[in-house]
Amino acid sequence: MQPELKMPNGGIRWEVRMVFFALLLAAGTGLFLVFDQLTAPFTAAPPSIVEVAEGGVSWLIPPRPLADFTLTAQNNTPARLSDWRGKSVLMAFGYTHCPDVCPLTLGEFDQIRAALGADAEQVRFVFVSVDGERDTPDSLTHYLGVRGVESFVTALTGNAGELRRMGVDYGLYFEK
Repeated sequence: MQPELKMPNGGIRWEVRMVFFALLLAAGTGLFLVFDQLTAPFTAAPPSIVEVAEGGVSWLIPPRPLADFTLTAQNNTPARLSDWRGKSVLMAFGYTHCPDVCPLTLGEFDQIRAALGADAEQVRFVFVSVDGERDTPDSLTHYLGVRGVESFVTALTGNAGELRRMGVDYGLYFEK
């Protein structure tokens, strides 16, 4: 049994909280939520069972319609789920100050895109920041540019209320 890392006042150290958040983000909500052919009507639905498969990929079981949402894209324009109707959407949740999981996820986006070849045009790669206070459209543009994925990844951000409403269908949980 591992000893708990606690501060003298009984609180868990912030480093442990950050690691826990990263693990929660990766395992609880899954690194990827894949939604194939978003042709069903967008209606609100209660969260379905999320099954974590090998490799950290999570699938919504059974597939179901998702509520449309509007967040702000890195080019400072509104972006809606319905904008990608008829396309497959590969979506990851994270934040630009994430030191490890989020950059690796964007690297995996690049590898997936390369593996898809010409079929990659039918996929929308979306990175949703859960840190709307710090992740502005300008910082998202810079973040994608540094990682070399700005040409094909759409980064989205919003305030905590917008993200929580949007995240209901995805089983998204985040905490500052």
